[in-house]
Amino acid sequence: MKPGVFCGALFAALLTTVASLADDDVVRADKLFQEARQLIDRGDFASACPKLAESQRLDPGVGTALYLGGCYEHINKIGSAWTSFRDAMTRAKPGDKRGEIAKAEVQRLDGEASHLVLRPPHQVPDGLRVMLNREPMDASALGQSVAIDGGRYSIVVTARDYESWRTEVSVPERRGYIELQLDIGAPEVHPQQAQTVVAAPRPGFGAPRAVALIAAGAGVSALVVGSVLAISAKTIFDASNDTGGCNATSNVCSDQAGVGMRSDALLQADIATVLFIAGGVLLTGGVTLFLLAPKKAASLSPALGPRSASLVLTLSTP
Repeated sequence: MKPGVFCGALFAALLTTVASLADDDVVRADKLFQEARQLIDRGDFASACPKLAESQRLDPGVGTALYLGGCYEHINKIGSAWTSFRDAMTRAKPGDKRGEIAKAEVQRLDGEASHLVLRPPHQVPDGLRVMLNREPMDASALGQSVAIDGGRYSIVVTARDYESWRTEVSVPERRGYIELQLDIGAPEVHPQQAQTVVAAPRPGFGAPRAVALIAAGAGVSALVVGSVLAISAKTIFDASNDTGGCNATSNVCSDQAGVGMRSDALLQADIATVLFIAGGVLLTGGVTLFLLAPKKAASLSPALGPRSASLVLTLSTP
């Protein structure tokens, strides 16, 4: 098969896979929603909420957000209820009566929910990141009053070239207000970095073969990094089942920490998949170019996308 035909077929297969995954998400979301409604009818809100949350993650919608807000309120997760109702309000289009219902619920719970205000450090270094129970906070939320469920929360602040800063807070279930000034750790001490030495090409070594070796080396590197990410994704996925309250069979997580861990695992798995594909294409193309270089002039142009990879190989007679 010609390289161009192979790359086109690979790209089409990847697009088909992505579309199929999206359709599967919608089907899974509807199934979870129906299961959650049956649990709500039986009064089992504690079991229904995680299913609604997963359904909303897979296929976000106004109706699911409204159901989720009501479910959270029944199990005294007032902050999550407020957030879900507000999500429904912002998703509703003009003229959608569900938007007015969601707005009324947001206003009703605004005085009931506990709120947390995290003030950013006085010195804001590059790469500042705030984790609330291992979930990253949006930078725009710092300094703002955020509705939050009752419970105990761990807060970790990280920044480039600084050690982590940690603390914990306890939030009441209703009408609590906590304001906390964040800080950063001490500056990190980095060991002296080793110099990178690039060996010059051997005398008489043709440019096409040099390109081939570079491509093959990049392919091997991509495969190695992909393997590391795949192992990391598996570790996080297992941890989400053990400590994050996730069910390995139904893929439903009972708390936000588990949802975050499961999302991190899926993201790393997706990146590993792209790296495996790119590494295989680069390695195969590099070996092919190396073998053909003595007879033909060749150029190699890799192209990588978020979920696809291809390699354009151009051959010509000297």
